[in-house]
Amino acid sequence: MFIVANFQETAVIVIHLIGAISCFGVGTLYMIAQSWITYRMCPLFCSKRIGYIRISLAIGSIVCFLIALGFGIAAANTFHKYHPDLPTPRPWSRKDHQEGYVLHCISSVAEWLMAALHVGFLLSYSRDFEKIRVEMGVQPLVAHLDQSPIWRSLSDLSTSP
Repeated sequence: MFIVANFQETAVIVIHLIGAISCFGVGTLYMIAQSWITYRMCPLFCSKRIGYIRISLAIGSIVCFLIALGFGIAAANTFHKYHPDLPTPRPWSRKDHQEGYVLHCISSVAEWLMAALHVGFLLSYSRDFEKIRVEMGVQPLVAHLDQSPIWRSLSDLSTSP
């Protein structure tokens, strides 16, 4: 997501596309894997309802990913069919008279919907994380902060000063 945000489509298209395919493609694979794990954990650790919700979000993400990729490629191909010598317009905004613009808009809507599905999928874990408590303890390794700890073995790390 960091790559997609910092290498915008209008700046460096190749890096932007690599980042987008990595973010959304791998993110969709992650959603599929986690949905399968959630479904396999039913009914012992979670309800079937959350399994179905996550599977639905993952399937929606697959569909949006394929639409965004397919219509994005189709938009560029349609534009280049009529204008083989020109580069693909960057940005496409307010160029509805150009060939392929409508296909590009469909691709963009699918990409934004896919991003919303990814956020929704992550939010589906909020109830799971309410049931987990994480504690962290801090233990000084020296009596004074100007001293250096002496670590000769692993047992030195586990004993208090």
